[in-house]
Amino acid sequence: MTTKLNLKGTARTILTHDDGTVEVFEQHNMIVNTGFNFIISSMINSGNNRPDPMGYIALGTGDTAAAASDTTLANETYRAAGTWNWTAGSKSFTLTASWAKGAVLGTITEAGVFNAATGGTMLDRLVFSTPFTGASDIQYTQQLEFEIA
Repeated sequence: MTTKLNLKGTARTILTHDDGTVEVFEQHNMIVNTGFNFIISSMINSGNNRPDPMGYIALGTGDTAAAASDTTLANETYRAAGTWNWTAGSKSFTLTASWAKGAVLGTITEAGVFNAATGGTMLDRLVFSTPFTGASDIQYTQQLEFEIA
């Protein structure tokens, strides 16, 4: 019997406006080569050789298509610490970061997950099929959901 381990990611963008209107957009993201290296390193290394956990979501304005060889966003403009949510026994988990109303301004075209507040190792990257424009009346939430199948 052959068993495969497949990691799939979905990005969920939530824009909450002052008037209570909520917009939600979803699309798949790409686990990049450094992300796969991170996963394997996390599984086989111990002590000081283990990488720091993934815990930050970065946003940017780059529009170059995501590629497996990416190690950074094309043009990062915002990064925030995220919160993990996982229920033992389940095969899905999410990392969510939120920016206060008006903190994300301008057009956002890309996002990624990293293991440091600056620099660090990138797990995944996506370029939004529909860019988002932050404004003073919008609270921006980016959620990355991962599923092991």
